[in-house]
Amino acid sequence: MKRQRLVSGLRINYLEAGAGEPILLLHGTAIDSAQLSYGEVIEQFAKNYHVIAPDWPGYGESEYPAKALDLEEYTELLQALIEDLGLAKVHLAGFSMGGAIALNYVLKGYAVSSLTLISSYGLGKRVHVPLLPFVALRVPRLAASLWFGMRLNKNLLGFILRYAIFARAENVTDSLIDEVYEQVKKPMVEHAFMQWIRGEIGVLGLKSHYQKDLHQVKVPTLILHGARDIVIPAAFARNAAKFIPEAHLCVLKNCGHWLVREQPNNFLTEVEGFLASFKD
Repeated sequence: MKRQRLVSGLRINYLEAGAGEPILLLHGTAIDSAQLSYGEVIEQFAKNYHVIAPDWPGYGESEYPAKALDLEEYTELLQALIEDLGLAKVHLAGFSMGGAIALNYVLKGYAVSSLTLISSYGLGKRVHVPLLPFVALRVPRLAASLWFGMRLNKNLLGFILRYAIFARAENVTDSLIDEVYEQVKKPMVEHAFMQWIRGEIGVLGLKSHYQKDLHQVKVPTLILHGARDIVIPAAFARNAAKFIPEAHLCVLKNCGHWLVREQPNNFLTEVEGFLASFKD
């Protein structure tokens, strides 16, 4: 069920279903939203959990903020949302940018029942994107041209999904391209992504990286990653698992960056098994 509430002065849209222990599902940046990443799996989760999946400001159906948010501000917004919902303790799961926000939240000492990092950003400092996308992200006109091309031509969008986001091109269906295209057409989504990524990618590497702090994560943690992720390499996840004390690492074969959409059944199996393993 779609719901909305005012959080820190922003109208936030979120999906909600089920009852029981709460689990928050956080989506990523770029061509993403709560519905895009988690729409297919919420019903299954809702059989055993109280599921909440918010749209970040500027994404999905949430209000665009007066200024673009950085990772620290997203983390503050997450805390405000959890307080506003009256949730004492939650299972926290985040994909890509959402993973970095979830990790930052835990490192700040906020109480969670568990942490699940899905193709998570924030696990390494090194920029790992091909040269052309890297230049495009740093040069406003090139970045705008790339996004304009995706809005103008679904074939370009399909190419990016098939060969940069997914590991197996055949897993990118026409219906998925149509879903993503509706998000790409929203001008505020483009602005939110471009502003965030330009703030994160620097000449010497990524701004937000937590590898030196991973030993401070004191909650059960599932690190879930695609073996063929070319956006955030699986090596980052494997390295992180060495330092998080209660980490469980799962690297899925034949899977790219958008793990939740490429292998939803394996995603559900791994996360549900992980959560069930330490229930009272």
